[in-house]
Amino acid sequence: MIGNKELLNINSDDIVQTWLEIKEIKNNLNDTMFAELADYILCLLSLPHSSAAAERTFSVLLQLKKKKQIVCQIKLFRTLCFVGHY
Repeated sequence: MIGNKELLNINSDDIVQTWLEIKEIKNNLNDTMFAELADYILCLLSLPHSSAAAERTFSVLLQLKKKKQIVCQIKLFRTLCFVGHY
C-alpha cells in the first residue's frame, strides 16, 4: 500500500516506468486507484506522434501499383503489336 507521502516520491525520467508505478498505487482497502487511467495513458503513449510511417507505407504501395500498371501496359502493348501484325 502506498500512502500520499510515498506517492510524491515517484521520480522517474522514464514516462512509461512512471505510469507503471502509478498503476500499482493502492488505497487503504488494497484496491488499485489508478489502474484504468494508467492503462489508458500507456495506450496513448504507444500511438505514433505523426503519420509519417503510414504515409511511407502508402507511398510504397502507390509506387508498386504504378510499376505493376507499367508492366501491364507493356504486356498489353506487346499483345496489341502481336495481334496487329497478323
